[in-house]
Amino acid sequence: MNDLPSVLELTLQHNPWRCDCGLRAFRDWMLERDISISYSPNCSAPMRVAGKAWSVLDLDEFACPPDVVRVDTEVVVYEGTYNNNNNNN
Repeated sequence: MNDLPSVLELTLQHNPWRCDCGLRAFRDWMLERDISISYSPNCSAPMRVAGKAWSVLDLDEFACPPDVVRVDTEVVVYEGTYNNNNNNN
C-alpha cells in the first residue's frame, strides 16, 4: 500500500470488518499517514470488539489470539543405583 502516497480519505463503512491481526497493518498504515475516514467503520468480529467503531479501538486491539501449542512430555524415573564407572578394569 506504500504505492498509494496520495490517499487522503477512505470510505469503508457497511463492510463486515474482522478487526484482528489481519487488519492491523492496514489500520496502522492509515494512522501513520493520517488518512481520514468519512464514517468510522464498525467491527463485526471477533466478539471482543464486535460492534465497536475503529475510532474507539487502540491499534493493539487489532490482535489475534496467540497460537497455543500443547507439547506432550514424558518423564521417566528409574529407581536404583547408578554407577558411572569409566574405568575399564
